[in-house]
Amino acid sequence: MPSRSNPFPYHSSVFKVRERRPLTGRHPRFGFEERSQRV
Repeated sequence: MPSRSNPFPYHSSVFKVRERRPLTGRHPRFGFEERSQRV
């Protein structure tokens, strides 16, 4: 559930993952799916 503080919690997660794991660039879809499932 999106929090009022974070209108885009899923976006923040994806951004964090990208920053932490630049290698995800080769498989952005996989990373995005993984985050979606966790959320």
